Parts: sequence; C-alpha cells; structure tokens
Amino acid sequence: MVTKEAYLKDPAQLLKKKPFTRGANEDLIRIYRQDTYDEDSLLAELPVFTGKVISQSQYLLELDPHSHAIMFNDDLPRLSGNPNARWDEANPYRASFAFQAQILSQHSQYVNTNGMKFVLLNQNPSKDIHNTFVEIKDEWITRNMDIYKTKLYEEQKSVGDAALLFYFNSKRECKTRLLSYRAGYQLIPQYDDNGELILFSIYYKSDGKRKIDCYDEKFIYKFVEDSNDGKSTMILESKNAHGFSQIPVVYKRGEVAWEKGQVLIDIFELLYNIYMIIEKKVGFPMLYIIGKANIEKKSDTAVMLKDSSSSDIKSDAKFLNPDEPKGFQELINDLFKKIQICTSSVLLAPDDIKITADISGIAMKMLRGAIYERASRDVQEYDEVADRMFSIFKEGVSMELKKYVAWNRCRVRASFEVWMPQSETEYVNRLVIQKTNGIISGETATELSPDSQPDENARINREAQKTNEIDIDKKLNTGGQNNG
Repeated sequence: MVTKEAYLKDPAQLLKKKPFTRGANEDLIRIYRQDTYDEDSLLAELPVFTGKVISQSQYLLELDPHSHAIMFNDDLPRLSGNPNARWDEANPYRASFAFQAQILSQHSQYVNTNGMKFVLLNQNPSKDIHNTFVEIKDEWITRNMDIYKTKLYEEQKSVGDAALLFYFNSKRECKTRLLSYRAGYQLIPQYDDNGELILFSIYYKSDGKRKIDCYDEKFIYKFVEDSNDGKSTMILESKNAHGFSQIPVVYKRGEVAWEKGQVLIDIFELLYNIYMIIEKKVGFPMLYIIGKANIEKKSDTAVMLKDSSSSDIKSDAKFLNPDEPKGFQELINDLFKKIQICTSSVLLAPDDIKITADISGIAMKMLRGAIYERASRDVQEYDEVADRMFSIFKEGVSMELKKYVAWNRCRVRASFEVWMPQSETEYVNRLVIQKTNGIISGETATELSPDSQPDENARINREAQKTNEIDIDKKLNTGGQNNG
C-alpha cells in the first residue's frame, strides 16, 4: 500500500483512480480445476471479477437526450422525397427520450424533498445546549446547506461521483463548493488499508496548465504542471494550512440513477426509431390509381401507385392504409414497464391518471413503493455523507462565528430523510392527534408543521406572553370595578 508520504513525493501517484465499470470484461473467464477438490472442498481463489471500463463522459451523453447513441446510428436508413438525394442531403429522422433525466429527477425528489434531519444526542441537555442546537439548525438553513445536499446527490447520480469542498475565504467565512466531472474536475480519493481517507486530490486545468490540489488533515498541497526539456512533470507549488482538523471534503461515489435500465432504454429507442422510419416510408396512406392519370405533383410523405396495365379496367383511385407492424405496440409497452422496474421509477403521463377516478392513498403508495424502497437504500448509502457533511459544516461555521467550544458541546446526528407524497390535511391532523395524546411535544409538532416558520416557537411564546398580559389586565380591571 502506497503511504501518504509516497503519494506526495510522487504526484503522478495522486492521479491513479479506480475506474467506473459497466458489465463484465470480455476476458473474464473462471475455470475451476478438477484437481483442486479435496474431500468435497474446493481450493479458495481470490476474487477475479473485472468490469468493462466506462468513461464518465458516457454518463453525460446518456443524460442528454440530444447525445444518445441513437442520434448517431448510421445503421438506420435516411429518407428523402428526392430519389437522387445524397446521404448527407437526406433527413435522419431520429427520436430520443429523456428517460435518464426523468429517473434522476424522481429519485432526487424522494431523497431530497425533506431537509436534513437533525437529532440532539446529548442526554438531559441544558438550556444553553438546546439553544446552541437551534442556532446550528438556523445556520444550516440560512447557508442553504440543503441545496448543497441536493446538488451533491444529483451530481453523483449523474456522473458517478461528486464532492463538496469546504473552505475559508479571504474574510475567514466558511464557504462550500460543488466539484464534479461535469464542472471539469477529476476527484481522486486515496485510502489506507482500512478504507480510511488519507488524501483527497482534485485534478483540473487552469491557465492552460494541469494542476492538482491535494488535501490531508492539515494542509492543502498545490501541484502545478512544469515543462522542462520537453517533458511535463508536476511540481509542488505551495503548501498551506486549510484551517480544518480533518480533510474538508465530502465525497460520494456510486451508480448513476438509470444504471440498471440503460440497456433497455437503448433497445426502446432503437425499436421506436425503426418503427418511425417504417411509418415515414410506408405508413402514410398510399394513393392507388387505376387507369390513365397525369400526376403533376408528388408528395414526399405519401406513396403513389399507378396501374394502367389494361385498358379494360375501369378507372379508379383510392387511398390504402398499410397495416401496423404486428406486436410492436405490445413490445414497446412491455419495454416501457421494464425500464421503470429496473430503475425503480414510475413514469406517468397526464392521461394515465383520470381526474374522476378515486385513487386511494394506499394505491398510490403501492404504485410508488419501488421508488420509496430505492430512496430508502439511497438514504442508507448516504448516511456517512450526512454525518461528514454536518461535521465539517459545524467545525467551519463555529470557527467563523468564534463559537467552536459551545458548538462542539452539541452532539448532533444528521441524516437524510425519505419523502413520501401524502395529503397535507391528513399529515397535519396526525400531528394534532399525536400532540393531543402526548406522543410528541408541541415543539416537535410546530417544527414538523408544513405551515410553521423557522422561528415559529418564538412566535408562539410571544403570542402566549401577550395573551397572558391581556388576561392579567382584565383581571386587574375587573377587580378594580368590583372594589368600587
């Protein structure tokens, strides 16, 4: 295992990154030798699975419907009304669908609609700790950290990995940046034998030169490209403290949102385009003419057939409609369903839900059950991301506000929370019932209410105090009148 010192001594080592893969490598063949059997046992072998390397640029092509492979498929014919047209003069007639973008948006909705959930872990917290906890949550909201949470998730699910970088600007304010392949950065983590992050490198190009910003627990090492005698090497330009007690980067890597359904999406688009070309060529009504006729104008969207083989045939003209390809619609519908199953999504069109239909809440939950299950898995996978994001945020902002000691006394658990569509009226009624039955406190009910403001508890207290003052005044006035 390469040590941290060895990485920093040889910057080329910092650029080694585990590739993204899809499917199995074609050279992957496992052969069990018969002579390895011993008393019904098989000699253990080390894992040899290797995948087929895929570039992160491929993910961006799949996410953009204008860049799908079907748009550049020259195996599909091009059609033109001019029979003498060259290949480049004919119309390609291609159609692609934004399945990937819709799947990503739906997954993000269930994972990120709810803000980050915070739980105070201090046992019997004092009033000061409780007030500090409220202050931390207020700062989180004020600094739009839930937006960064969403950006990190959506970017990772778009290009495979993404990172949030925390830093102090020239005013010693704690700021956050989103880094990703789409923005021009290669994100390269280095781990020790136990999987602990020891270095994090950001590889990019600026001012025409390749650069590496490498972070450890204390310092940021800046390497810059240097050309000497025609050879390009990376040299250390500067080493400075970044101001945190940990690597100030939140990194997440994983599959893109549509990974399990990409093959089916490709097949769907191919079949749809084949059908579209068939419709363009022979799908329009054909004008069938019997007898002599002078055709002055031809249409490039219709086929005209002329039969004047016999003078005895009575003249006639009629439109003929070709039959639809057999089984095509059933196949397309089945593929559409399979795409949704493989990607844990529900892609509904407006006409799929009838306004007059009575759809129960149970039916809606069953319909979207697969999405909820996928979101629950994503929330579990992002559990460490939530803790790390909050830990760095708390450290950075507390140092900015010069409240490090007070904030550090507050032990807080952060986590993503799955969202589920539900009736707002039903939700509020449930809060009221739980509050009335003593299951939750009034403060919790207020915080969870969709209509409450961030300072709602303070508003309630002010209102209660004002009401109490009015009641006291009334009693005093009533007492004075009775005494008179």
